[in-house]
Amino acid sequence: MMSKRLRTLDDVKTLASINGVPIAVLDDLCRPLPDRTKDPEHWRQRSSAGFLTGSSPSLIDVMMDDWIRVAGVLGTSHTHIADVLRTLLSRVERAGPEFVCEERCWFRPEVNPPVVLKLQRQRYNAPQWSPFGTLPMRINEKKDSADGKEHCWDEELIITNEALGLQMVVARGVIDFIDEIGFYEGGDDNPYRVDPLLLIATLTYAPGMVEPPHWLRAEAVERIKRIADSKVESMKQEARSVITEIRSNLRKEDAEDAEKWIDDFLAHTQAQQDQERAHWNTILQRLLK
Repeated sequence: MMSKRLRTLDDVKTLASINGVPIAVLDDLCRPLPDRTKDPEHWRQRSSAGFLTGSSPSLIDVMMDDWIRVAGVLGTSHTHIADVLRTLLSRVERAGPEFVCEERCWFRPEVNPPVVLKLQRQRYNAPQWSPFGTLPMRINEKKDSADGKEHCWDEELIITNEALGLQMVVARGVIDFIDEIGFYEGGDDNPYRVDPLLLIATLTYAPGMVEPPHWLRAEAVERIKRIADSKVESMKQEARSVITEIRSNLRKEDAEDAEKWIDDFLAHTQAQQDQERAHWNTILQRLLK
């Protein structure tokens, strides 16, 4: 069983609605909305960062791509991945807000020796509500039902593989997305996307200890490059937005000082971009060891 509600790739391709809401509407609800007051009807289901970032493909395309990678490359299921994440979250819940442990490969025990992971649990001040509505999810029904529990969460699991330099932030609600329909969020610049290939690399690989599995070279490396480019581009866009806002509200008498500040700001953001790219390049080199 790949996931609880969707069993085959054809189920994903023909997915028409979840909890009575059409897929096209859900795709829109998953997109970023920094000012949630602009959606008075669905504001609670929206996210400022988005479950799918602005540059992300459609909801169905994201789910299909991850389905193919999980089944065809990793040889596992969404439900298995969700079970592993719940197990790790329960461990850190019992141990306290932070826990260091050694883990054998959950997915290919013959490949890797134990990997040291740092697990952390973090809570928010307010809950995040699911764009999909209630759990369990109802697939391809024409109308929503009163059955089920409204899906929200206020907690996340942070998994760090310091030897590899990779860290995954896994919101508790995303574990349910993975288990129910195989949705890991979307967008290379999305801090809450749980890329399944990079998640398994984080959980199972320590550089220099063994030859990395073939999929790390063939698949995860390509994603590292793409993620680095996307994150740097996102940083550039944010910097451009800040500068545009400053210049649009600038008084003439402040122009000279403002331009000096902008020069310093650009130098600072360029250094941040260089640091971000260097971080992902380091991960890339460790994957290739």
